[in-house]
Amino acid sequence: MRIGITKGRLSKTTERYLKEAGVETWGAIERELIVKRGEHEFVFMKGSDLIPYVAQGVLDVAITGSDILLESDQELSELAELPFGICRMSVCAKEPLQFEGGRRVRIATKYPVIAKRYFSELGVDVDIVPLNGSVELAPLLGLADAIVDIVETGETLRANGLNEYEKIIDINARFFTSEWTLKRKRVEVIQLLEQLTEGVTR
Repeated sequence: MRIGITKGRLSKTTERYLKEAGVETWGAIERELIVKRGEHEFVFMKGSDLIPYVAQGVLDVAITGSDILLESDQELSELAELPFGICRMSVCAKEPLQFEGGRRVRIATKYPVIAKRYFSELGVDVDIVPLNGSVELAPLLGLADAIVDIVETGETLRANGLNEYEKIIDINARFFTSEWTLKRKRVEVIQLLEQLTEGVTR
């Protein structure tokens, strides 16, 4: 099985969870992007990049945050919620947002799809400012009135004079595949799924 792993902090908790589920993992590596261990091949990349690789069947399965899946427009099969990578997506700003007065509120975010959907459901028109990083700087430097971003402890927000005002959704790690792979390698995918979900219930 070729398994996509999100690079960075999530890879550490992913490896720990896989080990506890009885899956042979990659161990100590440095700059390797592809690591073969036993019957599995692990491929490391950004969470957002996992989506097209899984959708096209290049990766059989992958583990990433639910925020990545919510932001994607690809049709994928979520197989399990996993008990790590737990955080939340929230609206954060220096002061509470004011929607009166005719001026459109500007929202900076790495998640334009989620942010637009959230404010649309509230019946509020906002201008979305897409960013790839340094989102917390946007309200500090006047690029935006608020941000929509991932919050774990809130320490970075507080250190920069920002407050968390509204939680949009809880986030955690997800195990997912494509319909094509599920048809082609159903036995292998279900076997790995059972290993992981048994880990959830232990």
